[in-house]
Amino acid sequence: MNIKNYSTTVPIEKSVQNIEKLLVEAGAVNISKAYNESRDVEALTFQLMIEQKPVFFKLEVTKYNANAIFNIITKGRRLNKAQFESNFAQAKRIAWKLLHEELHIQLTRIHLQQVEALRIFLPYVCDPMTGVTLYQKLKEGSFKLLTEGEVR
Repeated sequence: MNIKNYSTTVPIEKSVQNIEKLLVEAGAVNISKAYNESRDVEALTFQLMIEQKPVFFKLEVTKYNANAIFNIITKGRRLNKAQFESNFAQAKRIAWKLLHEELHIQLTRIHLQQVEALRIFLPYVCDPMTGVTLYQKLKEGSFKLLTEGEVR
C-alpha cells in the first residue's frame, strides 16, 4: 500500500497554519496549540458553536501516529542518527499533512450539507478543563459506555 503524502515537503508549521485557516473558515474560535516536551505542536484545540452552544474539540497529530508512519517508511532498516532524524521528521510531516487533508475533506462535506459537524467531530469533543476527548474517555473505560444499554 502506498502512503499518501509520502514525499511531502510541506513543513509542519505550514500544515498547522493551513489547518487553522480551515477551522476559522468553518467558524471555529479560540484556536490554541498544545506543545510536547520537544516543543513540537501535538494538538490543536478549538471551539465551534453547535446548535447555539459552544463545544470544544481537540485534534491530535497522534491520531496519525508518527511512530507508526516512521516504522512503515523505514521498513525496519537500521539507521544512523542523521537518517533516523530525517526519517522521523518526514513521518511527522506526513502525519500533519494527512490531518490537514482529512480535515479539508470533512469540512467540505459539512459545507455541502452531506453531514453535520458534530457527527464528524464527535470523537474529538473534549472537556476544556481536562483536554480529554470523548474518544479517550470511551477508550479508557474499555468502551463500556457504548455497551451499558445493550439488550441481553
